[in-house]
Amino acid sequence: MASRRTATTSLGEQLIRGRDRIEAKKNKFIDNIYGALIRGRDRMEKTDYKLPETKSE
Repeated sequence: MASRRTATTSLGEQLIRGRDRIEAKKNKFIDNIYGALIRGRDRMEKTDYKLPETKSE
């Protein structure tokens, strides 16, 4: 059987740990998006990519 500490401390620690885990996932997600945008920009600059001309009517 798991040793029980005071419920308030345990619950508080769990909430903090959960919040930190969510924050880390969110930051990783944002980093992935920024990373993809930066890699795409660098690839476009390297190949001297030009956006196709749009015909305006």
